[in-house]
Amino acid sequence: MGIPASLTAGDIIRISYSEANESAYLEGVPQDEDIEIFREDGIEAGDGTVDIQIDNEICNALLDLRNVKREGGTKLLTIRGGGIAVHKIQLVRGIRK
Repeated sequence: MGIPASLTAGDIIRISYSEANESAYLEGVPQDEDIEIFREDGIEAGDGTVDIQIDNEICNALLDLRNVKREGGTKLLTIRGGGIAVHKIQLVRGIRK
């Protein structure tokens, strides 16, 4: 997932999933790294959506990915997890003041 320069705290990463089990989790990590930017445990079993609230700390970590150059552009955010099948990832904009 690419990170837009206009990302701000208050935005949401919405993840649609199916087939989640009781121990399902999701985490966001920089491409090709094992550094956890966010993690969501306690996902409801079955099908649904989970909203990752982007606070200042997460926002800064995600925007920092834009400063890491790699072949083909900037570093991407990888959404991974266990016990779950991810179908769609959306960026939902928060209220702008």
